[in-house]
Amino acid sequence: MRASARTDVGRLRDTNEDCVVLDLELGLFMVADGMGGRNGGEVASRLAVDLTVSRLRESLPALGACPEPIPMAGLLSEALTSAGRAIHARAASSADLGGMGTTAVLAVARGSNLHVAHVGDSRAYLLRAGRLMPLTRDHSLVAEMVEKGEITSNEARTHRLRSILTQTLGGESAPQVDVAVVPWNKEDCLLLCSDGLSGELEDHRIEAILERFRTDLKRASQELIRAANVSGGKDNVSVILACPE
Repeated sequence: MRASARTDVGRLRDTNEDCVVLDLELGLFMVADGMGGRNGGEVASRLAVDLTVSRLRESLPALGACPEPIPMAGLLSEALTSAGRAIHARAASSADLGGMGTTAVLAVARGSNLHVAHVGDSRAYLLRAGRLMPLTRDHSLVAEMVEKGEITSNEARTHRLRSILTQTLGGESAPQVDVAVVPWNKEDCLLLCSDGLSGELEDHRIEAILERFRTDLKRASQELIRAANVSGGKDNVSVILACPE
């Protein structure tokens, strides 16, 4: 498997509240985009990644092993939900961290399948035959408005309520974790990203960059982040790319 991970503070922020992890031994990839006062966003995203990855490393065998089948949907949902409880407890213990939370999107490669789970508006895409396909649906107010036909997808990109999320890790209630299984092959390319990328670049621009540089994933991730910054760079931006071999 080929993979690359990159995160950047962007052009307007002083700190980077995104957190990424890439574990090729387990075929595990994750992006978290934190939010909260003072250092809350950084703490929340780091907790989400550390706790989720720790839980999955305890349960997932290395790629190539021959274990008993694992109920992946339940495992991924439980790992993220448990991380959310820990983030909420940490926020409740400190006035400086009150109200912190984070989005999360992760993928685990097992054989010819990708298992994808997410909470919030960090996204997963698959580039297949030159076409970029979304694998996740944002947990956001504007996504619900688009689904109901109240606004268009283009209007959602600049809507004044676009930053309002309906699901996060760290709230009082357990989050809705969406889990999907997607077949993939050696011609495909997985993209995980924070909204610092998807909020700056429309899907067709992401598609064009990936198609152009897909043979060099490090270059592709650099070009995606560069393009997001050129388009405004208003937020931290994180990218993970992975292709089977």
